Amino acid sequence: MAAVEIPLDSSLPSYELTTTLDEEDYTFHVYWADRLESWFFDLTDANGDPIVSGQRIATNAALSVGFNDKIPGAITSITTDDNDDSDPGRDDLGNRVLVLYIPEADL
Repeated sequence: MAAVEIPLDSSLPSYELTTTLDEEDYTFHVYWADRLESWFFDLTDANGDPIVSGQRIATNAALSVGFNDKIPGAITSITTDDNDDSDPGRDDLGNRVLVLYIPEADL
């Protein structure tokens, strides 16, 4: 199995998304912080128990460092533009910057 895209969307400044990762449900609360000009996410498990809060989404970064022991795989981000590796701006999630989940079997 290959990495799967977590379907994030820049059209809303704050939203929740529930997705299945390695056969377990997780909820992402994704939000834009105007003052910091950055995207962040909070992650909870199927029971609503917090896994991480305030994780900044940087480009080409291992986003699950620090909580890899609480999820089976890993969360990372990539840019789709070889000429622009800047962190995601307000309109970049799901477009220029993708957030991916790498399943446990592929680690």
